[in-house]
Amino acid sequence: TDDLSGEIFAVADISGVPVMAINSSGVSYFEGKLGIGVRTPLTTLHLNDPSGSVIRLSSDQHTDDNKIEFDALNNGSIFHSIVSNTQTGNLQIRAGDGGSGHEVNIYTDGLFAASFDNNQRLGIGTAGPDEKLTVSGIIRSVDQIFFGAINTDNGLTGPYIESYDDKGLKFDYNGNNGGEFQVWNHDVNGGAASEVFTIDQDSDIFMAAGNVSIGKTTAALGRLDVSGTLAMSVGTTKRFQTFYTAGFTF
Repeated sequence: TDDLSGEIFAVADISGVPVMAINSSGVSYFEGKLGIGVRTPLTTLHLNDPSGSVIRLSSDQHTDDNKIEFDALNNGSIFHSIVSNTQTGNLQIRAGDGGSGHEVNIYTDGLFAASFDNNQRLGIGTAGPDEKLTVSGIIRSVDQIFFGAINTDNGLTGPYIESYDDKGLKFDYNGNNGGEFQVWNHDVNGGAASEVFTIDQDSDIFMAAGNVSIGKTTAALGRLDVSGTLAMSVGTTKRFQTFYTAGFTF
């Protein structure tokens, strides 16, 4: 036809049901399954290329509009999308743009692996994270674990813990002034937390309250309860010791 307005080309099946239409308005459609490189498409759009199928989305300028959208009700309400934002250089997986309570779940080998919930919390091994990161399983770190923000005065990170020669655990306040190691105890009855003991930046150790037992597994009978010999030395030379024998303490 010489008239390029409206419907330019249309195809219907033998019963007259429309199958495909090409319209000059830019709105065209195809009913049924479409196969590209395959004669028997198994889905609405089925691509097959012996060297590997590729779907490419491109634009003439940097934009955040290269996206794949998921319309749940076929009414233009986009619930989920995958967005390539070439303006900022990031790839976005977006859930819940057109609703609420949406989350992103990750599965491997058909089994649940991780979840980002609608409160921006990440759960690994659990679909119900209750903190910014909730892990159900063993956590392994081969490097330091840092706490807090970077100190703007000296550019150092906050305190950290790390494995020491794969044999022990090391705590370090990373040179920040006033850094110290503290152990606190929480009241089981819901009262305020209290400080148990502290190692300060000068390597001094002090306790605000409580007793210490050494060499025994029962409660201390005093501030310091030692089961065994108590010795005091200078260097490698023992200067004083006390021990208990036959009812006497020496």
